[in-house]
Amino acid sequence: MNRTGANLTHSSGLTAAEDIATKTLFVVVAIVNFAGNSMLIYVIAKHKRVHNTVNLLFLNLSIADIVTGVAVLPYLFVNGRSDILCGLKEGLPFFHAASMANFLTLVVLSLSRYLLINHATRPTWRVRKQAVKWFALASWLAGISIMMPNVVYSKYNETTQICEDLWLRGIASTATYITTLVISMVALLSMLFTYFATAYTLWFKASTQRLSRSNSVSNLHSSRKRVTVLLGMLIIAFLLCWIPFTVYFLLSAALHYFPDTVDGYAERTRVKRFTLLAAFLNTCMDPFFFAYGNSEIREEARKTFSKSKNNNTDRAAIELE
Repeated sequence: MNRTGANLTHSSGLTAAEDIATKTLFVVVAIVNFAGNSMLIYVIAKHKRVHNTVNLLFLNLSIADIVTGVAVLPYLFVNGRSDILCGLKEGLPFFHAASMANFLTLVVLSLSRYLLINHATRPTWRVRKQAVKWFALASWLAGISIMMPNVVYSKYNETTQICEDLWLRGIASTATYITTLVISMVALLSMLFTYFATAYTLWFKASTQRLSRSNSVSNLHSSRKRVTVLLGMLIIAFLLCWIPFTVYFLLSAALHYFPDTVDGYAERTRVKRFTLLAAFLNTCMDPFFFAYGNSEIREEARKTFSKSKNNNTDRAAIELE
């Protein structure tokens, strides 16, 4: 794994400095991810007042972010010495499954807003709170079923002692790639269509009715705008963070840009590490968007923190007495 002029680590194909720097950034993002999303999960789970469709879907997003943070650890710290370990390390099945669940939850969020606002006269079409758990379950099952074959297609090469991604080598691998691409594109187009249709209705189509609205209707309209802005922030952040890795995936899986040599492995591994880091950044951004754009969550978090602080103060006073 050592090339002339490049001090590459045996396990990762990166230079020692790149390996340490990227692992450090991954760990920092994982800590921020866990802290922010854990607080959000605690607040939503504890306060039934905020158990509406939107917040419960946000809850699924936070769970997916935490799972993503845990699932990236094998990629960073496991040394593949068998096909299974290589599959967990290079295939990243649970990381990608959680990311797919995150993406599909955004799709359902966009669809639910579209049905609520663009088809308000058809209440039976709305995504009900009782149905959220089934949507969440479906998003996880879809992510797991699509990504688990990554474990099968990763092999340990005894000669070179590296993990190989056997993408698009055989009918089964090609079918998995095409299925993933089709589902992702259909979901992406559906999300973009429903989101922009909702935004158009809220900001342009309904503008001629503003003068005749009562205060209560106007407040409801403003609330729906805030939720739509929050959803837009989540969608934009997700897409921007995942574009680099998507480009890498297409280059590697579809175009075979990286040659099947030791040098090609090193180049592919380096690009994968940095693009995966960009995608991973998305997991620590969501809690800040929730806190900024969701007044209910922000208020309940403030109350929870204040109550916890007061309880600690009271316990300290008792101990002093």
